[in-house]
Amino acid sequence: MNLDIECCVRYRARVMASFIVDDVYAATDAEADAYLRFSAWVEAAGLRGQASAMLGFARDASGRAGPTHPAFAKELARASSAHLEANMEIFTHERLYDFAADSMRNDGPHEGIWLRDRDRAEAEYRAYFKGIAVRAHALGIRHAGLTLPGCGCAECVAFKKERGVSSRAEDLNPGVTRALLEMAKEGRLLSPVVTMFIGKAEGPADARCQREDGRFAVYDVPPCVNGDRFGRWENDPRFIDLDSYLTPDGRRGELVDALARGSHTLIWYGHWQSIRPDTGVGFAPFGELAERVSRHFGEKLVWMRPTQIAAYRHTQRHLSLKKLGAGEAGGLAFEMSIPFEPLHEVTLRVTGSAKAKLRTPTGEVLAPSETRPGEAKSYFTLWPKNGRYEVLSA
Repeated sequence: MNLDIECCVRYRARVMASFIVDDVYAATDAEADAYLRFSAWVEAAGLRGQASAMLGFARDASGRAGPTHPAFAKELARASSAHLEANMEIFTHERLYDFAADSMRNDGPHEGIWLRDRDRAEAEYRAYFKGIAVRAHALGIRHAGLTLPGCGCAECVAFKKERGVSSRAEDLNPGVTRALLEMAKEGRLLSPVVTMFIGKAEGPADARCQREDGRFAVYDVPPCVNGDRFGRWENDPRFIDLDSYLTPDGRRGELVDALARGSHTLIWYGHWQSIRPDTGVGFAPFGELAERVSRHFGEKLVWMRPTQIAAYRHTQRHLSLKKLGAGEAGGLAFEMSIPFEPLHEVTLRVTGSAKAKLRTPTGEVLAPSETRPGEAKSYFTLWPKNGRYEVLSA
């Protein structure tokens, strides 16, 4: 029997699905209750995603950041390692914050401009990200990564036009990803692999490495859709258009187009103003889209948080399978190696048999994690370990 083996680019050989919600914060009881309700709904629905957590968005007249609601912070900490992680959409979503003076600067640029400004030193980003981390850690929170705050004010528009920049990871000052990588290495963020949401995926969507050092890395994990059609930040029903994502029959829409392009990820996004379950016009449409996706694509995808997607891709990219020829039992022997402690399970696909088994370096024989009707293939999802393996034919 002619057997072959490969490590799948996609976890469980399925498209990796997620969502992102921008502009999230909570200072009042009502705001915290809304987030707890949304988080509980996401968890019960079996979805995975990411929401921003802006700890300095609510400020008093002097520019000083108000306290984050403790129930919101507690739920952020709980959900982050389960179903809903949190990104820095930086601190204020407006001008830079002076952490020493504990106030937003009147003279500082907007955070979105500052991230793109090539004249800034890496040390500035390190200091600012650490300032946010100190506030987050005091609340028991670890941010997962960075979201570029969108802004259409005259100042931001003029800067982007003058510098010729857009919303792409490549448009950021390189010091941003270097600083994020150092934050990960220092254990200040949720995971050794940091994620960014900067702009829309160009071409087939995927998690794309921006910077790495061993098991630590920064990945851009962008959505595959062009815009928010759940009501946007205006919370306006005129901006609701679910069919642009996926029609009720599952035949048309940007998500269908993304799959047709060979995307490895399927991610969309919205804004808290419209997705917020107590006051948002887009909460029910958001749920309807998730239902359509599950109905039409359910067997084709697996829900993951963005850092899980990046952790899978980082582990998979650095995993080596060196074929050694025939094994002792007549199967296919191969050497598995990875240069760092794996960050995620990987999925191996054996072609040539739906009944193959896998002998590990310890001698344990594993049955397939999954087989699929009509396929002469066996799938094994496992934590990789360095050593000699053998594919055993039935």
